[in-house]
Amino acid sequence: MPGEGVEVECPVEGCLFEAAIRSTMRKHFRSRHPEDTIIVEEEGLLPQCEKCGLFQSTVGLRHQDTADCKKAAATRSRRLDSLVQKTAKEVVFTVNGSPIKTVREFKYLGRILEDCDNDLPAVERNLMRARQKWGRIARILKKESADPRVMATFYKAIVQSVLLYGSESWVITGSIMMKLRSFHRRCARFITGQHIRENADGTWTCPNSEENLEKAGMWTVEEYIGRRRATVMSYAGERSIYRRCLSSQPLASNVNQLVWWNIDSTDA
Repeated sequence: MPGEGVEVECPVEGCLFEAAIRSTMRKHFRSRHPEDTIIVEEEGLLPQCEKCGLFQSTVGLRHQDTADCKKAAATRSRRLDSLVQKTAKEVVFTVNGSPIKTVREFKYLGRILEDCDNDLPAVERNLMRARQKWGRIARILKKESADPRVMATFYKAIVQSVLLYGSESWVITGSIMMKLRSFHRRCARFITGQHIRENADGTWTCPNSEENLEKAGMWTVEEYIGRRRATVMSYAGERSIYRRCLSSQPLASNVNQLVWWNIDSTDA
């Protein structure tokens, strides 16, 4: 690298990066080509920092104490962990010499489990089954002209038990909560007979959801989920596996992934 403001292309094929400063090129290799070794002809082979992977003349404790090294070391650690996880996914288990099929999701105790811990498939399955249950029960209750609170009792005892099965350990995102809330409020409107309707002038009238729930003697779906979680936590909170969950670290492939023991249903 001759310097004096002359841009030099990265020697890695297909990489379009250019730099005129040697330190910039070395940091580029650290972040973009961590498995490669860089030798600037004017400098020769420099030592490599064992933590961040940077090639430079001084890689001792003083360098390792800098914010740049600490940040790059954390990124490097996550990258190495991701490679380990990727390799682990490629392992094929066998039983008596026969390979076991690898699937993205499967059902266990009536709940859908996914390889990336996404609870949306489980929620959507519960919603589908709850709609089927409510469709059959609601017709009978309506035909019998049941009182709204009686209808709500059937809903909570039969339909809601299907809807919220496994919700104690769900990671409920905003979109998931919207689906649950929408179904819950729609059932409340049916129970009270207060439906969304179009007016003669083309406008729409939407009944107040809180008033509908109160008239039916129902709480919000967030409240039901919170109570279920509180019941489970009174048991799980004293067990060692819960303490291990709290002290665990997120997967390197998704450091921002939410987990059920760090999220509250009302935060979604």
